[in-house]
Amino acid sequence: MVITPSRAGPRAVADPDGDPTITPTPTVTPTVPPVCVTAGNYAHTAAGRAHQSGGSTYANGSNDPTGLWNTFTTGRSSSIAERKPTPFHLSP
Repeated sequence: MVITPSRAGPRAVADPDGDPTITPTPTVTPTVPPVCVTAGNYAHTAAGRAHQSGGSTYANGSNDPTGLWNTFTTGRSSSIAERKPTPFHLSP
């Protein structure tokens, strides 16, 4: 015996012994907005949001290029946003 009162409500289902049990309605996990951080490329690398290869910096996960990687580059910062499923992306 299966009783389904509505799509939105809980569902009563009979177990093998004939006793009704209530199956809870699944809940939806809210979407969290991406966290965006603006910093120098060296700082992004030190914080684990980016990695460097051949003197350039790339966002972790997406490999979006963010520019040169060194401590002497000043006045150049990039914004990296943490999004799912790929960890980090360059923000416009």
